[in-house]
Amino acid sequence: MYFLQTTDDVLVSLGTSINGLSNKEVLKRQQQYGLNELPKKKKSLIVLFLHQFKDVMVYILIAALFISAALPILEGKPLTIESFLDAIVIFAILLLNAILGFVQEYRAEEAIAMLTKLTSPHTRVRRGGEEVQIESRNLVPGDIMILEAGDKISADGRLIVDSHIRVNESSLTGESHAVDKDILPVKKKVSLALRTNMLFAGTVVTRGFGECIVTATGLDTEIGKIADMVSQTKLPETPLQRRMARLGKMLGGIVIALCAIIVSVGMISGASFLHMLLIGVSLAVSAVPEGLPAVVTVCFAMGVRRMVSKNAIVRRLDSLETLGSVTVICTDKTGTITQNKMSVSETWIPTFGKKTDKLLVASISASCNRAQLPALGDPT
Repeated sequence: MYFLQTTDDVLVSLGTSINGLSNKEVLKRQQQYGLNELPKKKKSLIVLFLHQFKDVMVYILIAALFISAALPILEGKPLTIESFLDAIVIFAILLLNAILGFVQEYRAEEAIAMLTKLTSPHTRVRRGGEEVQIESRNLVPGDIMILEAGDKISADGRLIVDSHIRVNESSLTGESHAVDKDILPVKKKVSLALRTNMLFAGTVVTRGFGECIVTATGLDTEIGKIADMVSQTKLPETPLQRRMARLGKMLGGIVIALCAIIVSVGMISGASFLHMLLIGVSLAVSAVPEGLPAVVTVCFAMGVRRMVSKNAIVRRLDSLETLGSVTVICTDKTGTITQNKMSVSETWIPTFGKKTDKLLVASISASCNRAQLPALGDPT
């Protein structure tokens, strides 16, 4: 309940000071609290490969594979390659389908991991009395974060220095208007939106300058708690997956019904049960469209290649059909299209008929800001 405490009490509670933590203490706390990031469930290669078999049509093909392999044995035929030709073909189709999907999804995961490393967010902090810029994932409770307009807040914190700071908390509270913050302790327990001395991960500073003590990182942040709940929800199937599942169930029902009819008619005609069962199963296997999953995967792979040529990464093949229906993508431009770093390319000074000393003007401009090189924080 840091929002109920004074700034001095918070400093004492977190064992830090206005000068920040020492490097030794930072390492100790990183071991205690872990990295400031939300855990990502990375699929193993085996799980990623087995995921390619998660489809009703594939289940039917696997059943057809075992039946095709068992038929020559049940019929007492010579165990030659020709006897198992159907089973070999179905196995090859299943393997090809799985390999195509696995390779594409593995490449996409690797590309996304590389992009994540390249776009790793940074935060300005004070450690050992010096201002430094670090990767946001290395923040620990007790760090002193330095924030100004345009900065995205990377951890929950208690404000201790305030210069007209205002924060957009819409990602957390849903409130579209920016909220004014201050360093005064809150008198009683209130909801997140009313904790005016707290800053939360995932929100953005829209105005002013401030410093805060990091109070929570990773899953312990408010946005982390929400992300943890969201991660437990099951992803819905894509429209194509639902249609393929319906087709698979329909084909399965028709095949089983035909098999039952053929066996029943044969037995009524006086044929043996085993003989008619083998005939019915053979017809059922023949009715299964073995090439359909492979054709769908190949079409997806071709679509992925076209999207890659446009610098788009497709993470899951089965999402391609839905992605193809997208007409507008709404995204935060900062960090995606732009870097939130404004720079001067050219200057113009009105002379009013008098001689102007550009060096003097530049010196005056430099004296009225907190800029330093290399640039830290908001360049504007």
